[in-house]
Amino acid sequence: MRIGLALSVGGRADPLRALAEQAAAAEDAGLEIVWLEADAVPQPLLSAAALAGRTSCVRIAACVRVGGHPLPIAEAACVADNCSAGRLILALTDAGGDPQLLAESTDALLAATAARPFAHLGARWRIPAGLPENDGRTQRIVVTPAPVQVELPLWLCGASAPDLARERCLPAVSAQTASSQEAAATWATTERVLGRAAARLPRPALRPLPVQASGAFDDQELVQRLREEQREWGLDAAILRPSIELDAEAWSALVHRLATRVRPRLIQDELPSGLEEHWRRAWAEQAP
Repeated sequence: MRIGLALSVGGRADPLRALAEQAAAAEDAGLEIVWLEADAVPQPLLSAAALAGRTSCVRIAACVRVGGHPLPIAEAACVADNCSAGRLILALTDAGGDPQLLAESTDALLAATAARPFAHLGARWRIPAGLPENDGRTQRIVVTPAPVQVELPLWLCGASAPDLARERCLPAVSAQTASSQEAAATWATTERVLGRAAARLPRPALRPLPVQASGAFDDQELVQRLREEQREWGLDAAILRPSIELDAEAWSALVHRLATRVRPRLIQDELPSGLEEHWRRAWAEQAP
């Protein structure tokens, strides 16, 4: 299982510096994904491009609200993917509860990030726009620069995401409020609808991480919770969202605990006999 962390800036005076420090700490600890969401991070795609210079291997997932014209989103995503040498994951969320808006935004962005000439004619947008001041002869356009990745990962979030994701054969991010049973039922429907095609899809989820102001949390409870989802429906990318804002010292403590006490226990489907108990004794001896 891949472990990711949702970054946030709270009231920090220098938000980009705070994000860079958080992302660098997550990468240094061996975590696989950092998550940037519009509600917690200013301009997620611009922030993703800025983080690229402070990191080298962690995947950067930028969650963007749909509603604006898809071309600027596509251009910003392609730039961020180039800045990060192909580490961007683009997530789209429908905060307004409009499934048609999410559907058309998804279709336009799939075409725009495919690194080939395209045209789009939908209920909201026409690309190329065919404006009178243009020559009228342009039938298709290409977004530049092209993404580094051959296929830019596109994940969908929100209430309408599961149905739309099945129609487009895309990953749907399990909502933070979804229980393990609800996520399992949603995935069972996906497997029934897509059949063998479902095997190609990642299975990501946003999950809450109750944490103390010091950065401490109940690692045993977290491991048990994530293992349950791993076994029930194959959760393979858990994006953890801390319950409160943390200062730099607490963030480092949180990341260290995730790296040393959580990630090693979730990498393997089953740990060698006695290893879990050995770790527990070692951690108990280290406790103050």
